[in-house]
Amino acid sequence: SNLTSITIPYGVTSIGSFAFYGFTNLISAVIPNSVNKIQTRAFCNCSSLECVLSEIVEPFDISSNVFDGIPSTAILLVPKGTKAKYEAKSGWNKFKIIESEFEVDGISYKRSVDNSVSVVAGDEKYTGKIVIPSQVTYEGETYNVTSVSSTAFRDCSDLTCVYLPEGLKSMGSMMFSGCTSLTCLNIPNSVTYIETEFTYGSNLDKVVIGSGIQKLVQLAIGKKQTALAALATTPPDFDVDQHIVDYIYVPNGCVTAYKDAWSGVTTDIS
Repeated sequence: SNLTSITIPYGVTSIGSFAFYGFTNLISAVIPNSVNKIQTRAFCNCSSLECVLSEIVEPFDISSNVFDGIPSTAILLVPKGTKAKYEAKSGWNKFKIIESEFEVDGISYKRSVDNSVSVVAGDEKYTGKIVIPSQVTYEGETYNVTSVSSTAFRDCSDLTCVYLPEGLKSMGSMMFSGCTSLTCLNIPNSVTYIETEFTYGSNLDKVVIGSGIQKLVQLAIGKKQTALAALATTPPDFDVDQHIVDYIYVPNGCVTAYKDAWSGVTTDIS
């Protein structure tokens, strides 16, 4: 197979014998928490395998040949607090086992198989001003910060300001729900996709969306936004049916294009 990366969908409970045997181009794999059995030689002779992200929170014994033939440098990323459990189960010792989450300067991150990280919820809710860097270094390794999870800032009622870094690619749904002290937000130019209702349940009254946005699912449900500034010269795809905003500002010369693309919007575009 020429596959370089595999993400097994949640709901799969078993990975069968020889399932990925000899996939010599496979670099990474993601195994969901629903998996409760991995059969003989499932990943045997995956000679390019660099990283497996296991989301299994209660690891189980596997045959010693499941990961035969993988590089000695391969890394297994496991859920927070489960490293000792994996080390106690047979078959997982072909990897260097690392917990996927870590914290730097009060911000929690989760590693992914491509050596990037996502901002995730911490042990304590975020408060005050949060500055998210474009890169973070932990235990000698440097990671690019490329996403923010949907639950990272949920119900952080004392969060007053969030600086999002260039290099961020995506933002989760309802990610600012309950952020009642957050009033303005600048989204960097690198963000190309914003999931549904990302401002729902907040008191944001100013939102600036950078020039790289290509897909904006929904802006807000149930909370009126005072002003939206969209900096993209090409209007992003947008679900206007759930649009609630008082003012929309777009780049010079782009008003007609936005009005044509967002024909269902009743707010004036200027």
